[in-house]
Amino acid sequence: AQRAFSGYLHGVSDGVITEPFRAYVEACLHSEEGLGVHRPFLELGSYANQVERYLSHFPRKQIGVWIYEETKGRQQEFIREIFEFLGVDETFKPNLSKRYLEPHIPRMIKSQHALQQTGIWKLLKRTVPVRLKPLVRNIAYRPMGSTVLGPEDNALLHDFYRDDIRRFEKLLERD
Repeated sequence: AQRAFSGYLHGVSDGVITEPFRAYVEACLHSEEGLGVHRPFLELGSYANQVERYLSHFPRKQIGVWIYEETKGRQQEFIREIFEFLGVDETFKPNLSKRYLEPHIPRMIKSQHALQQTGIWKLLKRTVPVRLKPLVRNIAYRPMGSTVLGPEDNALLHDFYRDDIRRFEKLLERD
């Protein structure tokens, strides 16, 4: 559920998605398009399918799988585990203080989308004086972390992924 919501936030941030989350998910659930804005959005969260494809080509010991919720509170240990799995220097400590690819969610999604489509947004980004950019950012974008997945949407996605989650747990030998 969180992967889908994160993907949605990045789509909104990039100006690709303009509809509310629930409406977007419903459109994805009913979409019959091939590759497009609605596909493979939900399919990307079907981890069992993805891991099964890898297992069909590589030995299990060559595939590392970590669960985000189990790693997010222990970044240094997680990085050490990855380095150990890869057989590289596990004592190396990368700088984890800077976050990359954080989505910036517009306060007015459709208005900003229109400004992006017409090129006005790019023009504004180039012409606003540097000292005013933080103020403009605060006006144009919602505070980081303020857009959250609601319980109803979380439940909808858990229902969608239920069978895949069970298969994924079996692949990882968890229950």
